[in-house]
Amino acid sequence: MTDSAGAVMARYLLAENQLVLQPQTNFSLADYADVVGTELTVTVGDPDRVLYNGSIRITPRQQAYIALQELYSLTGLTVDRAYCTAEDDGVISFSLDPAGEQMFFQVAWDAALCGSAEQPDCTITWQSEAAWSPLEDRLAARPETGSVWPEPEQTLAWMYGRLDRLQGGELITVLPVDGEEYRLFLSDGSFYQAELSGSGLLRSLSGPYPTNAA
Repeated sequence: MTDSAGAVMARYLLAENQLVLQPQTNFSLADYADVVGTELTVTVGDPDRVLYNGSIRITPRQQAYIALQELYSLTGLTVDRAYCTAEDDGVISFSLDPAGEQMFFQVAWDAALCGSAEQPDCTITWQSEAAWSPLEDRLAARPETGSVWPEPEQTLAWMYGRLDRLQGGELITVLPVDGEEYRLFLSDGSFYQAELSGSGLLRSLSGPYPTNAA
């Protein structure tokens, strides 16, 4: 449905022989093809309220769609259904239950997506860490469709290349810091902090931090 100037006022999709009103967004879900198959329920506040920080307008639902697409691009996995809490500060948390007790993914957006975090960062919970997590190691995408993950440095470099909104500048090198922690150094001198799970998959990614934070 459009107005006299051709601007989209409402979108409907045919589902089960009836037209269903779709949430208003500033982008087409065709741009986030993996997210279309996920039934997402926002459990906190109005998911379609407009957030504005003086430079960008966005809704919590839009922030959640973008966050899920990052997860799906990073892991190669999708979920059929998820519950989401979306706060005004740009922190988006995804769980398998309405109470939010089975959280498997969280993103804190920065000002670029109307959040208040200094840098965007994410935390992922894999099945190896929680039996209820939908993100199973054995189902995860692997570089060059291999059956075994390569060295941690190669794994992190490959994963970083799959990111969009969470990605900073060009990746130069990945170096171990302590145990399962690593730093991904970028061309501008900044770096991301990453941590792998015991099975070698990404547990968290945060940054970019300036060089003087090392």
